[in-house]
Amino acid sequence: MYERSNSIVMSPDSKTPAEKLREMYHRWHPQVLSDFEEEMPKYWGRRWKANTTIGKLRMVLVHRPGEEFLSVGRPTPWPPHGDSLEAWRMTFKPDLDDLVEHHENMVRAYRDEGVEVLVRKPDPYDPPYQVKAIYTDDVCHAAVYGQIILRMYDHIRKGEEVPTYQTLAEAGCPVVGMVVGDGMAEGGSIGWLDEKHLIIAVHYPRANTQEPGVWRANEWGHLQYANIVKAQDPEVDVRIMSGYGSRLGVTHYRM
Repeated sequence: MYERSNSIVMSPDSKTPAEKLREMYHRWHPQVLSDFEEEMPKYWGRRWKANTTIGKLRMVLVHRPGEEFLSVGRPTPWPPHGDSLEAWRMTFKPDLDDLVEHHENMVRAYRDEGVEVLVRKPDPYDPPYQVKAIYTDDVCHAAVYGQIILRMYDHIRKGEEVPTYQTLAEAGCPVVGMVVGDGMAEGGSIGWLDEKHLIIAVHYPRANTQEPGVWRANEWGHLQYANIVKAQDPEVDVRIMSGYGSRLGVTHYRM
């Protein structure tokens, strides 16, 4: 009788599973060092860039006025739940039909010039309240490529980040960063002059506060924005300014 051996006899050419896996990766799946911007047309559908005021306008982000304007005059969903025009940061209650007409005229003008119009998703909240969402450039802004979701400073604007992000994602636009923590930044005080020069202003304080940490935008929010830009292109000259004054008004709604 022969004693059966529990050992496995391997031929000289046999490889362990680990060796086969290593060989497979080395032969068929090498790591590829590539540039994100160069791959955008292939994987993201286009070169998503809007980091200059020079050149042809190709796409804009807008918000169609909706039922949120019917909420004006009712108690706000944020404290102290006032129902006055001041509580809604308005001097009069706009007519929704007029707003929609003006919106459609603007969209038509863009499209007549060959500009693609991306319409932000409607206000998803109950009750709808985002009456300032028509200012879409406040909520997201261009990095060197892709968009950065900013972070709004007060109740009437907070929450706009979510449908804006969803709209960008659905359109295939890469969101390359977000302002997080207690950072705050809004697009009204951010402006690309050209592809190598970016102005970021810590916005002037509102009349209700003089505390830098709770201004319309604070230093930490703008440093986050600047860091994302510098990670994409270290050569961008980013200037952080005091922000006393009005809007920069150099970027508008372009994508």
